[in-house]
Amino acid sequence: MYKLSFLRLPIFSKGYGNILKLDEHIEKRYGEGFELVNSSIIDGFVPLNMRDFEGKKHCVLTSMTAIMAYYRKNGIDLPDDKKLFRDIKKLASRRGLYIPFVGVNVLTIGLLSKLVWKYFGYKAYSKNKIFLKKKPSAARIIKEEINNGRPFFLSFAGGDYENHTTTCYGYEEFEWEGKKLLFLLVNDNWSTGEKFVDLNMLASIKTSFFAISTTRPFK
Repeated sequence: MYKLSFLRLPIFSKGYGNILKLDEHIEKRYGEGFELVNSSIIDGFVPLNMRDFEGKKHCVLTSMTAIMAYYRKNGIDLPDDKKLFRDIKKLASRRGLYIPFVGVNVLTIGLLSKLVWKYFGYKAYSKNKIFLKKKPSAARIIKEEINNGRPFFLSFAGGDYENHTTTCYGYEEFEWEGKKLLFLLVNDNWSTGEKFVDLNMLASIKTSFFAISTTRPFK
């Protein structure tokens, strides 16, 4: 997939993502003593698996389906998941934003989101932001979106989720002696199980650059 391929470097390493046992990860990487001080999970968000939908390199389309399905549960009139995915895929293909075996460029996720919401009769706020280095603004955006019940696209250039997009729907924050660690709960589209991403390791030339793409509908 070419979403962040222009930012991909061969030195990217793994370890920031696909975390199943968060306590073990924290102890191994940061040591003992950290305690959970803050957490938020979007109630009603249902993780999806790419394998349940027809396509290739369709992680962005799967995330779009999961996000819209969440809003459907909250009163937005939308079709069931299967038809929703088909409509998203058809629209993205017609607009040249999705190419089979290639995928969706991360820079066009915001545009795709607006087009899809418009297709179903809604306007939408959608924005992309790429992080090449660690910035406090990333944590602020993440917390604001999750705390307000808005799942979002989280894309990566290399490492565990090389050229892959996930859906973020929660976070957990730990602290010890003034040091804070933020971990993101994601639907990685490869399974429906809980996976965590270590935000503290991201936006580094050693791990992976990443992008946050937010979207929410309004009439």
